[in-house]
This record gives sequence, structure tokens and C-alpha cells, in this order.
Amino acid sequence: MSLPESNFLEDFLKLQEKYPSASLKGDLVLGEKIDDSDFQDTKTGLVLPESQDQKFGGIHSDKPVFMRVLAVGPGFEGEPDPECKPGQVVLIGKHSYQQFSKFGSYSKAAKASTKTPVIMTRDHEVQMRWENKEDFENYFKILNGDT
Repeated sequence: MSLPESNFLEDFLKLQEKYPSASLKGDLVLGEKIDDSDFQDTKTGLVLPESQDQKFGGIHSDKPVFMRVLAVGPGFEGEPDPECKPGQVVLIGKHSYQQFSKFGSYSKAAKASTKTPVIMTRDHEVQMRWENKEDFENYFKILNGDT
């Protein structure tokens, strides 16, 4: 499985260095949604349902939502710090994120919004995480028996 390079990560990392006061609030996580079509043409790709009507064992199954973390809020006082870090790949629930068709006047996001939209969720909505692209790809190689 080959995960595409990020369209936005480098820009957001530069901005966090230059403007540290412009940060997310609480446990918010800003990310780049990874389009599931990136997994369709690979030998070891994920098996994704084609529609919400597909059932597995009588239970409706949804496509997983993967995102690459771009920025993370500081968390809340008195609670553990958010576990997400920029550059990680995370699995989140289908209904646990907000998608932006445009992110301010960020023209790169506007041009890419149909394929790789900028999305926001909360740290506690993350169901699984991988430290980087290589860990993510190796995880699924092992899962698919391609070691």
C-alpha cells in the first residue's frame, strides 16, 4: 500500500514555527483527509465497502476515514495532552469530523479540496494512529501477509 505524500504538511509545519500564537484550541486536530481512492489501485489495498448498504455479518459497514495530522491544539487544563502529533496518520470515525470546502484563503487547499480536503476532529475521536507514513504502509503489508 502506498500512501501519497501530503499536500499541506510542510506548509503547516512552517506556519507553526513562524506563528506559534496561531494555534488550535483545546483538543482539536486539523488534518488532511486521505482519499480512499488512493488505496484502490494497490496490490495490498484495503478492502473498502462501495456503499453504506453493504453489510458484514448483518451489520452495516462504512469506509474507514484516514487523515494525516497537520496541527494539534494544546489540550485542556487538567487533562492529558493530546496524543496526536503533526505528520501522524490516524483513523477516525466516519461521522466524527468536519470537512472544509475551503480553508480561509489558503489557495493550495482550495485547489486540492475535492481530492484531499482539510478536516477537523478532536483528539479523543482518533481510533488508531501510526507515527508516520512508513509505519502505516508496513502495518497493512503485514496485515495483508506481504512481509
